[in-house]
Amino acid sequence: MRLTPALALFDFPEPNVTSELRNSTTIPQQQLFVLNSVFMVEMARAFAERVAQAAAADEDRLRQAWQWAYARLPTADEIALGVEFLRTPGDADEADRLSRWEQLCHALLSSNEFMFVP
Repeated sequence: MRLTPALALFDFPEPNVTSELRNSTTIPQQQLFVLNSVFMVEMARAFAERVAQAAAADEDRLRQAWQWAYARLPTADEIALGVEFLRTPGDADEADRLSRWEQLCHALLSSNEFMFVP
């Protein structure tokens, strides 16, 4: 049985061998996968769409995104930074680029807080 490369990056155990303890590593390729993979881009787009349907105002959307991603509300500083980021003009020249909301959702999904339970 062959593992997919994505599973191999994240220490998926060998399915043909038993082991009492799973190895745990953190390597640069893991974060590069999170930042550049088509899968993560699709998840960011889906997350942004879900957040857009949840509320009309940017601040309310930010609160909902933080609640879903981190199970907590954003701080006042996080809301201010989020609103500033969303209101900064971005490049809309290429169809395959992420919108501001999609970029923000990608950042939330790529963060250490999302990846690791505190």
